[in-house]
Amino acid sequence: MIKRPNFSTDVYRFAVIAHNHFQEDDIDPDDPKLSGSNAAVPHRMPWADLRRNVELYINGTETASDLRRWTDRFIEAAKADIDILKTGKSKKKAARKELDRLIAHINASTDDILDLRKKLCNAKSKKEKIAAATLFLKELNNYFPNVPDLGPHRGVNIQVSDRGHLNVFGKRDLSPMSERVLDMSPHRLEKGIAVTQSNDLITTFGQSFKVSSMDASIKKKINKIGTGQTNADTIPFDRTNRWKK
Repeated sequence: MIKRPNFSTDVYRFAVIAHNHFQEDDIDPDDPKLSGSNAAVPHRMPWADLRRNVELYINGTETASDLRRWTDRFIEAAKADIDILKTGKSKKKAARKELDRLIAHINASTDDILDLRKKLCNAKSKKEKIAAATLFLKELNNYFPNVPDLGPHRGVNIQVSDRGHLNVFGKRDLSPMSERVLDMSPHRLEKGIAVTQSNDLITTFGQSFKVSSMDASIKKKINKIGTGQTNADTIPFDRTNRWKK
């Protein structure tokens, strides 16, 4: 079994930049002190599922086409993220530069993902596949579309653990990678989509929504994948304490 890698420094930095932009916050990307705000960088698709689905290819259960199909959804989410970032440029020069760096980072990471996936698909022996998969998974674990922002750690992220974790904004719209998570085949998410003990959708931002309040197509996809109950609860966000109670 491939060991879970630590996040790179860039994961935290760019998640903070995106958080600051969308939440109009002012966390220092170079020294975020996330624990002081009870903040984490939550996955949409958890590490356990990333690894398990790549191992399906390594073990010969699935084909290279299968691998490319489900991981292409991350690439699609990256393109959508870039489109959103380009249309939401800040009026502040320093903030615009940070967003430009973020867009460049996403593009560079996408190139790395595609290159590492190609090397994995071209690997012949089991040993070569495991070595290539280790590098591919490390990059996929760090990939911005899957860890694009911040959310509450204690009370939500810890409790959600290795379940699919969606984010909702606006009028019950899903963030780009959240949409792609729901497009996955049900077996890709072993423990389903995270919900509360009341079966409400618990989001990466610490909000909860009745599944029944979601668009019909979203409800259908959630029901198809299934849900996983957690002890997570709603934690309101404020710009003074963030998610610290």
